[in-house]
Amino acid sequence: MLVGNSKKEEQLELTDRPPDGCETTIMLIRHCEKGNLKSHCNYAGFERAAFLATLFGNGKERWPAPNSIYALKTVGRGLKNKKVNFREVETVEYVAQKHGLDID
Repeated sequence: MLVGNSKKEEQLELTDRPPDGCETTIMLIRHCEKGNLKSHCNYAGFERAAFLATLFGNGKERWPAPNSIYALKTVGRGLKNKKVNFREVETVEYVAQKHGLDID
């Protein structure tokens, strides 16, 4: 990894920690299970999405509250495949609501 410096470029080893204030955690989460309406979560999928919200927070939760949340758009994908899928957004909307975040 290269770190920019006004005087020179400095080479860091992968074992080196980043400078203070430059740490980020990225979590990739698979969307919820689909139901009969293949574009929406099924009951178990909504239950899992609700449980997911209990894992994030600034108290005794497992992980800290997120700063931002990203999910695929619900619009169609590609010209031929007009499929609309809400599962990606439905999976993270409880976490977003809990922490007052918009889903990007």
